[in-house]
Amino acid sequence: MAVVFRLDAVEVKPSGDLRKYLRSALGGMRDRKVVGLYLVSVMTFIVLYGAYTTFIPLDLSDRFGSTALIIGIVMSIGSLSTAATASNLKQLSKVLSPERLITGAFLLYAVSFAAIPYLPGPWYVALSVALFGVAQGMNYPVVMSLLAGLAPTEHRAVFMSANGMVLRIGQTLGPLIMAAVFAWGGMVWVFYAAAGICLGMFALLPFLLGGGADRQ
Repeated sequence: MAVVFRLDAVEVKPSGDLRKYLRSALGGMRDRKVVGLYLVSVMTFIVLYGAYTTFIPLDLSDRFGSTALIIGIVMSIGSLSTAATASNLKQLSKVLSPERLITGAFLLYAVSFAAIPYLPGPWYVALSVALFGVAQGMNYPVVMSLLAGLAPTEHRAVFMSANGMVLRIGQTLGPLIMAAVFAWGGMVWVFYAAAGICLGMFALLPFLLGGGADRQ
């Protein structure tokens, strides 16, 4: 209701030529920063639905014999830390640029995954889960905001729909990739592989997104 009655939306007049419209939108998507943000989406969802959602509960059950209740509590901590971080992005953005928030999030992802095999109990794993949640709160809302800002008004729907498509690709590939890693090297290599993906993104993103300027 707030959107319907209060949002001051800019009316976009349709061009009438769908082919020309799509060609123009695809041209805008070739921007290096836009490609980088799409890469962030797909890699985030590969590790989210692969290592995090699928294999952390299995690890808790296999290593510690955790019950469904304990697993549910541990995993919910990640959601809470995501919500807490995302709700404080205004304060974080005063210190770090959006690009550095995303890049830093992948470093936190890597640390959270790399630590899991060495943690001695489910409540210690909860700390890694909370760290992952902090990274998620720094990452995904900022990606959506940057992508919406980069998209021309007349092409914003196409840009955001394409982002929805690439994150679904990540959501589909994540469990398949991590299951293959599990079959090859066991549980510990699932978390090492996820940490490696995140470290690779941490190294690559400054070239794709630019560092941005830290805020004073």
